[in-house]
Amino acid sequence: MGLLDNIIGADAPGAAEKRFTSLRLETDNVPATIKEISAEYKIAPSEIDLMLLSTQTFVKMPESDKPVEFAPAMIGRISEDPLLNNSKFFIRQVHRITFKQLTPHRDLRLDIDVMANSFRTRAIANIKPESKLHYFNNLREWLIDELNKIKLRYGMILGVREGTLLTDIGNLVNKIRVHNCVNEPFKVTLCDWIAPTPTIDDDLILHFKNKKAPGENERIDYADRGFIKTVEIGELLVEYVKPKSGVAGRDFRGAFIPALKPKTRFVPILLPDLDSIEVKEDENSIQYFSKKKGYVTYRQVESRLFISDTLELESVDFKNTGNINAGIDKDVKISVRGGSSYEDHIGPNTKIEASEIEVAGSVASGAQIKVERLKVDGQTHSTSVIYAKEAEIGVHKGMLEGKTAKIDRLEHGKVNAETVEVNRVLGGMIWARTIKIGTLHSHATLVASESITIDQLVGGENRFFIEAAATKEDRCYFGQLVEKNKKMQKEIEEYFTRYNRKRLLLLQNKTQIEQIRERIDSDRLAGKTSPSIFTDRYKQYLEEMKKTRLMHDELENMQGRRSVMENEIDLIQSRVLNALVINNDCWRNYNEVRFRIAMPPKEIVFVPLEDSRPSRIHLELTGLEEYTIRITEWSQP
Repeated sequence: MGLLDNIIGADAPGAAEKRFTSLRLETDNVPATIKEISAEYKIAPSEIDLMLLSTQTFVKMPESDKPVEFAPAMIGRISEDPLLNNSKFFIRQVHRITFKQLTPHRDLRLDIDVMANSFRTRAIANIKPESKLHYFNNLREWLIDELNKIKLRYGMILGVREGTLLTDIGNLVNKIRVHNCVNEPFKVTLCDWIAPTPTIDDDLILHFKNKKAPGENERIDYADRGFIKTVEIGELLVEYVKPKSGVAGRDFRGAFIPALKPKTRFVPILLPDLDSIEVKEDENSIQYFSKKKGYVTYRQVESRLFISDTLELESVDFKNTGNINAGIDKDVKISVRGGSSYEDHIGPNTKIEASEIEVAGSVASGAQIKVERLKVDGQTHSTSVIYAKEAEIGVHKGMLEGKTAKIDRLEHGKVNAETVEVNRVLGGMIWARTIKIGTLHSHATLVASESITIDQLVGGENRFFIEAAATKEDRCYFGQLVEKNKKMQKEIEEYFTRYNRKRLLLLQNKTQIEQIRERIDSDRLAGKTSPSIFTDRYKQYLEEMKKTRLMHDELENMQGRRSVMENEIDLIQSRVLNALVINNDCWRNYNEVRFRIAMPPKEIVFVPLEDSRPSRIHLELTGLEEYTIRITEWSQP
């Protein structure tokens, strides 16, 4: 049965063609009533206007059995939080309203956006500048009536917890009184009820597992599976969020919002290793911090958490571990000890970064290792790349960079380090400050800046180079130093040209300036004022003299800086004169010894004779840029 059926009857003439004009009803749910009228009369809800005639407020207090009607003057008693947060409290309003066809006002129009929070406890009306408003005597009452209509459309309780509604309306009226319009957006608080405090379920946050998302221009390494998680001292590892009951609320329709009971899913909580984990607890959470560097071990079944510094693995490969990035500064030692020394324990194309690695087997093709200390019992593939401050390798065929390297057998591999010791060399290249070799076979290139020592020579076609900067780092630094020296020399030459031009110009004008000075002195003694052309010229000359002196001082500073730089270059180059090539065995087959001078570029070559005795070879400066190779021989014991 429709709304009009209550008035005209379902069988009344004209019932099939209903036309809406006005309707007076009592309702406790205005939004639902508007929806029913809209459906009954095929009219849009926005075209239905309403006129509030009266409101009855029914309240059931927690201690009462049934609701009673509250007079408007008593409504202020039911605005307190403790009362509204009581689930036994009840409030309901019944409105007597005339619903009618909307007729737009000729001079007044509110253009409004209504915003409410997710709990429907607070609502704000944003009055737009497009509104058609001007000041008149009853503007305040008109605004209250219009805003109450909006509250009714949203089902809001009237007259209770309206916040700053009346104050906001008063401020709006004052603005309109001044500007005779709404000149900028204006916010009016419609109501401010009690938002509930959300219930917090317990949670276990594994911070150490959270990975940083790659940046927009960063490549994703799909081989990095985060097999181990390394941490610094004082890093937050795990956080247990304690369950906490929420606080109930009540929305602007008067409905009670209950607080849910929190869920507890992670009890019992962690059992940390107190030697490596620090526990901090407050009313909200329990936090677990690292007390040392290392990698985190979390055993979920046992709820155990601790930090270790040694990780033992059977192998490192894409299938089982993926790449391992433990960081060279995290004090994590990785021990890979599966199978024999001939098996690839570090798989093809894998990447490892840690402070220390021990590998019982071999390093496969394309593998990349970056560590502080490395020990490989097996061999390294020719395409492997290793960066290790200290390295000890069985058989090396790949590329190694570091500070100190000890290798049992070098087979056409490459080594760049400060100190290199190799038991047996079967081809390859070494760049170092000092090189010591037990047995040297053939086709090796050895580059050093301090010394090359051979205990036994059994092959030929080896080349020995002595250079001021042999290692990669030294070559880079020395190259930069030489380039800076060349650049400064050019700057000095250009600066000297500008300085000399000014100096010569001053000398050319010196006689004329002295005559001008005498004229100025004579005029001063005679009590006369010298012509400005003379005084200005003299002042200009003095200024140029001052600038020239400053240029002279700067030129001396530049030459001093260049002299310091040249002394450093000479000191580095002097390594060549102090360096030695020592062969403790007889020279066999064809071998070359070359001493390289960087500035000016020069190379002095010496080819030891076949079967010549053990010798110590060094370079001697015999004159200006003239060098001679000196050889000291001795008999084998």
